[in-house]
Amino acid sequence: MIYNDETGIIETELSDGKRTTVALADIERVIPMSPSMESKYIWLLKNEPAILAELFISGKLEAYLVWYEKSSNEQEADMRKWLEQRYEPEKARMLAREYMMYES
Repeated sequence: MIYNDETGIIETELSDGKRTTVALADIERVIPMSPSMESKYIWLLKNEPAILAELFISGKLEAYLVWYEKSSNEQEADMRKWLEQRYEPEKARMLAREYMMYES
């Protein structure tokens, strides 16, 4: 797998052995992303670009990012409820968001 940061192109070999290229501009144009989805997208790009390319080519990337966002929001809500037992609601919300930002 090769990712060219200057051109925004991922060149990779898929699990079936075929080689392909994916332009990040195509992904970003086709899939509207919330900040949470964009965070996971960037993480995939930096850490698992071959998986990112395969998800996009298979048409599953948007569904994965939507699932991730829902899961992330649910985790943050659960953490906020737990923190509200110890802190004021506004501080609990801030702590939960900060934790999720650095742990996701």
